[in-house]
Amino acid sequence: MKSIAFYFSAFCLSGILFAGCDTIENPYPASTSEPKPTLTVTQALDSAEAAHDSIHGTVTPVQKVLLEDYTGHQCGNCPSAAMKAREQQAIWGKRLVVMAVHAGYFAKYDKVPFTTNFTTPEGEEWNTIFGVMAYPNGMVNRSGSPSKLQGIATWPASIATQMAETPQIGMTVTTLYDEATRKVNLKVRSKYLANQTGKYNLMVAITEDGIINWQKNYGASSGGDPSYPVGDVSNYVHPHAMRSALTGTWGKLNKENPAAGNVTEEYFSATLDNAWKAEKCSVVAFIVDEATREVIQVEEVHIVE
Repeated sequence: MKSIAFYFSAFCLSGILFAGCDTIENPYPASTSEPKPTLTVTQALDSAEAAHDSIHGTVTPVQKVLLEDYTGHQCGNCPSAAMKAREQQAIWGKRLVVMAVHAGYFAKYDKVPFTTNFTTPEGEEWNTIFGVMAYPNGMVNRSGSPSKLQGIATWPASIATQMAETPQIGMTVTTLYDEATRKVNLKVRSKYLANQTGKYNLMVAITEDGIINWQKNYGASSGGDPSYPVGDVSNYVHPHAMRSALTGTWGKLNKENPAAGNVTEEYFSATLDNAWKAEKCSVVAFIVDEATREVIQVEEVHIVE
């Protein structure tokens, strides 16, 4: 697996409100003798990215890894996967991006008290295409052949292997969030560091952390979380739940046969659901090899800092 990441934490300009869908107030102070010019959203994101770079400087590229945890609120042994993911994040920090994909039989929301819909169409399609039959299960950078699925016992070694790869794509993600409209505009910048062949697709998702809701929990010896009671738990804290995919199931073409030094810039916007807590939401952007579906690089930023 190859990849690189120039890490930019989400950069939201304080005091900026969107004046409609296509312009925002200039984040830089204007002369008091002249009216303030307006910027398009694209210009504002470019300015925010440049301002962040001027303050923080260039960050040394590092390889990051995407861990997808396929789970469901009716899966009593799935809390063990969330525990394993937390354990690995404690080791790798921000280099490990976790996305919990609620899909399949145990993610159904047709019986009390499991009536909250955590699923997404894209997550359900991934669940089917990648052949998830047992839960919990997961993928580490979608690596491996023919099967990409891995039980939680193999996650640590697979994560370490992927972390050791030489990064080949650098990514930055910049966001601007309007609290009044709950609209987030974002920019994903990718730089290819080596010559590549084939097609590379960009995928962008929104996740939400810390969702308090029902979860079935078995005993610790059966894959449950011992910090919660056994049974149907009303106040379980669901981590990193994938809420939406802005680029569909398989993403959009980012570059074909890229050469070292090629740079792409993509812009997106989305309105957060009223039920989601913006301060708990993040943007997860990753580039995949279209042929192998392997994740080449991933970046995550909080929507609200």
